[in-house]
This record gives sequence, C-alpha cells and structure tokens, in this order.
Amino acid sequence: MTKIKISSDFLPLSSYEIVSNDDPTLETISLTLFVAGCPRRCKNCHNESLQTVTEKNCQIVSLEKIKKLILSKKILVKSIVFCGGDFLPFYEKQLETLVDFCKKENLKTILYTGETYENIKEKLKNKIDIIISEPFEYSLFSQNTFPASSNQKVWINQKMIDPKILKINNF
Repeated sequence: MTKIKISSDFLPLSSYEIVSNDDPTLETISLTLFVAGCPRRCKNCHNESLQTVTEKNCQIVSLEKIKKLILSKKILVKSIVFCGGDFLPFYEKQLETLVDFCKKENLKTILYTGETYENIKEKLKNKIDIIISEPFEYSLFSQNTFPASSNQKVWINQKMIDPKILKINNF
C-alpha cells in the first residue's frame, strides 16, 4: 500500500454527515467531518475502516473546500464535529485552522479523539467547546452508554463532567 502524503492545507476527508446525536449535550444539529488516519488501532473501533489513509476511503480535500462545505451547511447546523479516524496527532494544524474558522462563524466545536486530555495542547483545549478524549478500550465497553468505554472522558469548556448528567435520550 502506498503512503499518501498530506500537506498542512489539506485533509484526508472520508465523509461528512448531518446528525442530531454527535453533540453529547444534544443541544445542536451537527455537521460531522470524518477524517482517515489513526495510529491507535483500538479493538472493535467504531470506524475501523478509517484507521489508515487510502485512496479508497478518503479524498484529499483542501481546507478552503472544507470551509466552503461548512458554510454551505451552516443554515442547517449549529456545531461542527471533528471525528475519524482521529484528527490528533496527524492533523493538529488543520484542526486548529478549522476550529478558528468555526469560531468566527459562531459554530460550536466538538472533538472526538483517542488522545488523552493531558496530551492535547492547551491552545486547542482553549478553543474547542467539547472534547471526548481517551482511547476506546473494548474491555471497558458498555453497550448503550456514552461514552462507549468507561475510561473515556467528556470535557465541556475544559471541565470534566460526569456523562450521567448528559441528556442522552437516544439510548
């Protein structure tokens, strides 16, 4: 398999969707962006097909095109969810650029990452509204709960919250 090189002005965008359940507070309809690429290889990963970057699972898309996509959906959504794969550690610069753009457009930002919260740079923590952190661990998986494994954490405005207080009404 050939390795695909990606410059800092592009992302391996696999897909996007408009959904009502990717914002853990269920306050907003979201545009969820899925990128390809994740080094963790978690057992029973929710998006296993996005762990590697291949010509079959993504298109290399410019950040400018992604910004246009966000603007075109803005009438329908109030938040942008960064998912994957994983934006961290491969696409931190691109993530920051898109988060800054979303903030200028008054959109809530949500990041799902397998990275530990402590390893996320402060400047990103300061900018992202909600972060769901820590790697998925199948041995700690609990069906019909949020987050999916009990080691994962939910941070809202840099404060860790108990997931039980979230209004998760779709479980």
